[in-house]
Amino acid sequence: MKFLRKPFRWAIVLVAVLAVATGYTMLDTFVIPKTYASATAASAPDTNKTLPPIVTDTTVGIVPQSAVTSAGSAVSETTSDTTAAAPDYSYEDAHMRIRIDVVRENGVVYYAADIQLADVSFLQTAFAKDQFGKNITEVPSGMAADHNAILAVNGDYCGFRNTGLVIRNGELYRDNPRSAPENQSLLIDKNGDFSVITEGSVSGQDLVDQGITQSFSFGPALVTDGQPCASLPTSVGPKNPRTAIGQLGPLHYLMVVVDGRTPTSKGMTLKELQKAFTDRGAICAYNLDGGGSAVMVFNGSVISVPTDGSYMGERRVSDIIYIPKP
Repeated sequence: MKFLRKPFRWAIVLVAVLAVATGYTMLDTFVIPKTYASATAASAPDTNKTLPPIVTDTTVGIVPQSAVTSAGSAVSETTSDTTAAAPDYSYEDAHMRIRIDVVRENGVVYYAADIQLADVSFLQTAFAKDQFGKNITEVPSGMAADHNAILAVNGDYCGFRNTGLVIRNGELYRDNPRSAPENQSLLIDKNGDFSVITEGSVSGQDLVDQGITQSFSFGPALVTDGQPCASLPTSVGPKNPRTAIGQLGPLHYLMVVVDGRTPTSKGMTLKELQKAFTDRGAICAYNLDGGGSAVMVFNGSVISVPTDGSYMGERRVSDIIYIPKP
C-alpha cells in the first residue's frame, strides 16, 4: 500500500483503469462481434407471377427485349447535355426488368437502377453471415454472391447501432425507437408499397402483423406521398457518397448509389439526392447508409466506386437490399 500513498499514484491507477475501460468500450463498439439472432431465410421468390410484355420501346427505365442478350444483359450508350456516354447495364426475364443508368452530371457520377418486379417477393434483404448482431459484417459483393443476387445495394448498417426498427423478410429483430428528429423508418408492405413512419408510433410486432416485410432505420425520408419532404434537416450536409431507395409505382422501384470523395465525383447533398428521385417521379424515397458504405453490385461485379476518401474499395457492412435471380 506504500505505492498508493505516494503523490500522483492514485492518479496513475485511475488513468490506467480509464484506459482499460475505454479500450474495451472501443473494442465492444467497433470490433467484438455479437450475434443477437440467426436470420430467418427469405421465402423463395414467387416465380408463378410474370411481368406483362413490353408494349413500346419508349417505356421509361425498360430495355426492349430485342436489346437484351441471351445472357440477360445489355450495354447501350446515351448522350445528352447533362449525361455523358456511359454504360447502361440491364437485365430482363419473365419476373423482372432492371436497367441501370450511369449518370455523369455537374461533377457527380451516380447509378440509377430502375426495377420492375412481378412480385414483391423478389425484393429481399440479407444480413452479413446470415446473422443479426453487432460488428458482424461482410462486403456487399460477398453477400450478393451468397444470395445469388442480380442487383444489390448496401442497406442501413443496422448492426452499427443499438436503436431503430429492424424488420427483415417479415421477421422483427429490433424495436428500439430512436430519438427525434432522426427517427423515421421506411416500411415495405406485403404488396410492395413504401411508407414512412415515426419510430415508436406503432409497435414493431403490430407492423409485422399488418404485413410489413421490411423496415430500414437511417433516413431522412426524401419523398412521401409524391412530394419532396420539406422536413429535410436545415443543414443538408456536405456532398458525400449516398445510397437511397424509392418507389415509382406498383412493384416499380428506384435504387440510387452516388459516388463521392473521388477526383471524378464529389458526391451529393441530401437535397440533390432528393431531386434525383423527384425528377424520376418517385412517390416515396428514403436515404440509406452512405459514405464509405455506398455501393451497387450488378451481376456479380461492383459497378460503383466505393470509398471513404482514404481507402478505395468496399466497406464491410451488416446488410444489403437485393434482387435475387429466379
